[in-house]
Amino acid sequence: MKGYMLHFIRWIGIPVLLLFVVFYFYWENRHEGNEGAFLLEADSQSIFVEAHGAAAGGCAGLFRAEEGFKDPVPHCMMEESPEDVRNLFAWLSQSFGQVRDYAEHMEAVRGWLLENHGKERAEVILSFYRPYIESEMALAAYLALRPFPRTLEDSLVILEDIGNFRMAYLGEEYTKWLFGSEMARTQYRMTRKSIITDPETISREKLHALEELDSLYRLDRDEAPPAEGNAHQRYRELMAVHQADFGRMASEEEKRERIRELRQASFSDDVVAGLEALDQEVRAQQEKENVYRQQKSAMEQNPYLDSVQKEREMEELRNRFFGDDADTIIRRERIEADVKERMETAEKNKG
Repeated sequence: MKGYMLHFIRWIGIPVLLLFVVFYFYWENRHEGNEGAFLLEADSQSIFVEAHGAAAGGCAGLFRAEEGFKDPVPHCMMEESPEDVRNLFAWLSQSFGQVRDYAEHMEAVRGWLLENHGKERAEVILSFYRPYIESEMALAAYLALRPFPRTLEDSLVILEDIGNFRMAYLGEEYTKWLFGSEMARTQYRMTRKSIITDPETISREKLHALEELDSLYRLDRDEAPPAEGNAHQRYRELMAVHQADFGRMASEEEKRERIRELRQASFSDDVVAGLEALDQEVRAQQEKENVYRQQKSAMEQNPYLDSVQKEREMEELRNRFFGDDADTIIRRERIEADVKERMETAEKNKG
């Protein structure tokens, strides 16, 4: 069974099945950290900080070895950075994921750890990696059977199930230590995106909901919510927040004024001026095309021109409006005519 599961993971890829990649495949491509960068030089960039342990064994002497004690993970692992531990485990699962048999996989991982970290430290890492990889294998099978989440509620249910899977293998304390911050950030970003992209909610309601979400995150985590990208991404977010407002505005001028305010809140004066100049160019181009299409339509319907005259007049019209870009307009019109013909043919066939 374990061999089959590991064969399944070989094709799927454990990193894809990890919580944070799975949910950002659904909600948005994001990736943080430098996975495996510290592994390039095992001695100088080990996940273990030498100050935490005496000699190469690190925290090996701190095992709680009372008879009958079933703690799956050495507690001293929690002295390390959970991000570093996650990155190491993701790298191990990728690098040795081609082994089909579970026992062979673990032996390959153990061999690499022994070579790069020494016996005592290797055993410490293995004692944590073993329940970790078993939980990820169980998650792989579970997620493969789950339908695509269509709503925030569906995704939050899967998020909770993933946490429960991991707690069953690692225990609640270690699951929260290893995945707690990432799970909180994932849930925060999912909820935030759901609020922002709601097409029915006006900006005032969205901004209030976002303030409440940030306050709850600070209260629960005792830290600021994760920052949301660069200036351009924040501007796109603001545009999404105000999207419902745009449809309710009385005029295009009111909409442009709101957009100008959002840009001023996101960019420097130079960038705002550049964006407005670009908007003016786009509007001028659209107006020119509208006038061209009106004159073109009138020419096509002129009963006093034969086909040869119409073609000559059309060519002069395109050159007058578009100059060197006239050939581009011709190609675009041909594509539009072809698409229109195909759609009309499809409609006739349906009838």
